[in-house]
Amino acid sequence: MAIPKEILRDAARNSANAPSSGPSGGDDNPIAGIIGGIIMIAVVLYVGNMVLEFLSKKYNQLTAEKIYINNQCNHKIYIALHYKDPNSSDWETAYWWNFNAGERSSLDHKGETVKTSAKYVYYYAYANGARYVWEGGRGDPSYAVGQEYYRFRESKKMEIKLICPN
Repeated sequence: MAIPKEILRDAARNSANAPSSGPSGGDDNPIAGIIGGIIMIAVVLYVGNMVLEFLSKKYNQLTAEKIYINNQCNHKIYIALHYKDPNSSDWETAYWWNFNAGERSSLDHKGETVKTSAKYVYYYAYANGARYVWEGGRGDPSYAVGQEYYRFRESKKMEIKLICPN
């Protein structure tokens, strides 16, 4: 990020006008003033960036949505999910939750309710020994589930409804 010239000029002017405590006993050193101004600006930018990161993370945590699975199938369903963790902003893949026929529930992972700060999630699911499969098509992303890769579907809804054909 470039620092605007007027900020550098003003910092140098203010630093040059400040009393010097250098070894020459009070002589002004314009180079030291410029360097001091640049350091001051760098510190302000660094702290500002830390504050923005903190606020962004808190916003993601506060606005995160729970993810629900709604099994409208007559069979137990197993599901894998790829979602953006609002605490770390990393994308995670967690897998093989199971839901009984007719069950609707949120997901738990590592002792916490799964939430996402993204506007979409990806999932792969199957039921009845893989007789019914909900997977992505050509061009959809694949994610590792254990040692295997599966093509995941995108869902822009935070309630994923899985319906088996009769």
